[in-house]
Amino acid sequence: MNKAPLDRVQLLLMGIVLSTLALPLMAGCVAVNGGAVEAGWDLRFPDGRRTDDNGDPVSCDKSGMDRMVLSLRSMAGGGYPCLGQQHCQFPCSSQGVGTTDFEIPVGEYAISLQVVDRQGKALESGDGVITPGPVVRQVSTGEITNLSVNLIIVAR
Repeated sequence: MNKAPLDRVQLLLMGIVLSTLALPLMAGCVAVNGGAVEAGWDLRFPDGRRTDDNGDPVSCDKSGMDRMVLSLRSMAGGGYPCLGQQHCQFPCSSQGVGTTDFEIPVGEYAISLQVVDRQGKALESGDGVITPGPVVRQVSTGEITNLSVNLIIVAR
């Protein structure tokens, strides 16, 4: 029994099927063990400007700021899933965005963004840094919860 060679349509269909089956194997996988939180920030001087009189932006380095750290406090039980977690810390920059891994347990959280110095101390208004207060958001498995852009005033 002779088998007829595959025609172009059959070859095309086989290619589509094989590609569809192989695509998930080739795509980068992300572990999903909860939800993720994303926060943006914009550093400004007290008068609202992004730059000083010389045109230089607010400098993390000159202001002693090292990184941005997400603070999450569970509304149900007071747990802090970002406490000490590297994926909740982002390098300081005059404008930026940071997103955690999908490791935040499902639930409702009071979420805020803190500015931390090189020694790990959270900077507050007495230190010349003013950050917005916490915002309550729901975190769901496989979804990114957006904290939006936080205006951070720097007078250091």
